[in-house]
Amino acid sequence: MRPKPITYHSPKTVERALELLSAHSMVLNGGQAIIPTLRMRVVNPLALVDIKGIPELSSTVEVADTGIRVGPRVTIDRLMNWPGIAEVAPVLREAGAALADAQIRAQGTAVGSLCWADPRANYPVAFLALKAVVSAVGSKGRRDIEIDDFFAGYRANVLQDELVMSVTCPGTTRLGFSTYREFSRQINDVCIVNIAVSEVDGELRVAVGGLDKRPQLVPSAAGVMANLEEPATSEAFMAALSTRPVAPIEDGQGSPEFKLALIAELLVEIAAEYREAKA
Repeated sequence: MRPKPITYHSPKTVERALELLSAHSMVLNGGQAIIPTLRMRVVNPLALVDIKGIPELSSTVEVADTGIRVGPRVTIDRLMNWPGIAEVAPVLREAGAALADAQIRAQGTAVGSLCWADPRANYPVAFLALKAVVSAVGSKGRRDIEIDDFFAGYRANVLQDELVMSVTCPGTTRLGFSTYREFSRQINDVCIVNIAVSEVDGELRVAVGGLDKRPQLVPSAAGVMANLEEPATSEAFMAALSTRPVAPIEDGQGSPEFKLALIAELLVEIAAEYREAKA
């Protein structure tokens, strides 16, 4: 049975875009995740709603003491090179730099990556570690969604016919530790696992991706890292990781045990960097 043709819409206002959204439509922003999945028939929406031409949707970044505000049309390249980002929240720059494909950086958006909610994507774990707040608008008005409540499953979020207007991170990240790591088999390949670590309002947040159906905070791993009395070991991190709820993804990238070992080794590297920063 042949799939139904996809209807393409390019609204000029947020109001019109919201009218076109439904359970059978998808939002097209940078398109670097959606277009390949459309080509491979992984998804088959009835309509695409292209939001790139909506002036109300910001393509700028605001960096201030009160926070970092990222507009929905900010490309990855623009975010990682925005003045002050490297000093305020290095994790946002490092997450972008880990993407070896220049086209993805130039066309893909950080907010689009977040909304796509792939558990191995760079920006879901980065924003999770930064304790971001997602501001969305829908037919029922605006609402702010804590990042801890944003992910709903594999490539799924809690948005319901809504558009993201901005993603805001607390301004106090300037005072804390912040970094990103990932492991890939080869350059320009999707990573197997990734980690983002940030210190926000005195709280050390460790976010991991690639282990479960959604990016996940691991407070027990943050506790191991925050203990500066003795160097953290891979065994300690393996024990900490084993305490988290498990919903492993079957992606052909390795067994859960293999991925846990990768995460633990990366955490040892980050913990050493964290100890040095706090010395």
